[in-house]
Amino acid sequence: MSAPRSFEADERAIIRAVVRFTIASIALAVVFGLLIITATVMGVRFLQQFTPPSSGGVSLGSPPALLLLVGTGGGLLLSVLTGWALLAPLGSTFRRGGFAMVGGFATVILMLFTMPLSRAMGQPGLLLLLGGEVVLLIALYLIRRRLVPE
Repeated sequence: MSAPRSFEADERAIIRAVVRFTIASIALAVVFGLLIITATVMGVRFLQQFTPPSSGGVSLGSPPALLLLVGTGGGLLLSVLTGWALLAPLGSTFRRGGFAMVGGFATVILMLFTMPLSRAMGQPGLLLLLGGEVVLLIALYLIRRRLVPE
């Protein structure tokens, strides 16, 4: 015997709601991590103005290099942790962890665009990107807030 039509429709609606919530949560986490990394690249560009170039290649002890390493790692870590926290209503530790890691990988891919943008447009381009990320972060937060399952 098959299930009544209304039960199947309700089940599909619940699945669509959970998928929308998950996508909005991961997108919010990715944009948050990208915002931190963009601010890091801006800070690195600012510090490079005051740091003399080293004659022996890249110095990992220089302030710009340290900021780049710590800021990029911190942005990625915060992206994953934000995704983990935002997905708490899912309940499943496996799903939360998996989706949070996917968000971290997406942050890695998107952050690769900040360096060419910095080279092409400089600080104004990064500032424009940062402003867009703030607007997108707020929009995604408002969208996600409406989708939180009960």
